[in-house]
Amino acid sequence: MRTFIACHVKKTAEIDDLLSEVESIGGVTPVRTPELHLTLYFNGDTPNETVERVSAALKRFNYRKFSIGLTGIGFFPSAASPRVAYIRVSGFPHDLHAKLVESLGSNIGGKAFVPHITFARFHARTDASVLIAKYGKTYFGDADINELCYYKSELSPSGPVYTVISSVQLM
Repeated sequence: MRTFIACHVKKTAEIDDLLSEVESIGGVTPVRTPELHLTLYFNGDTPNETVERVSAALKRFNYRKFSIGLTGIGFFPSAASPRVAYIRVSGFPHDLHAKLVESLGSNIGGKAFVPHITFARFHARTDASVLIAKYGKTYFGDADINELCYYKSELSPSGPVYTVISSVQLM
């Protein structure tokens, strides 16, 4: 099964406006889940024994509550050739990612962690300039983060279905 660790981010009216705009763009699929999330660690295909180990490690994980700001949008790999559209995150405590990875007995590798909230996926070559002009610097609100969740992700024709395997409350 595909798994990942993330924190919930509630949709705001501004995010709903953004998603409605994305809905009207051909070749782009907005995230349709009731809540968005900020992925902290993507496990990918995960054997059952690893699911149990990660779940147990997450339950023992200690970290403080925090707030993040949601301002502007960005694209992976770039705005000129977008595959993923995301909301930028500010105020993220960067030590959280390193501590989480360490608690899982993993390593970060050479790739830098970029906190972001995916709101759409591009399936065709699409001009993102309209989205950039309208939402590039939009303030979408703040989010209080008080829980980390370990999810199972099941892909379906109508989009992914996320199920919480375990979670930990932040202090």
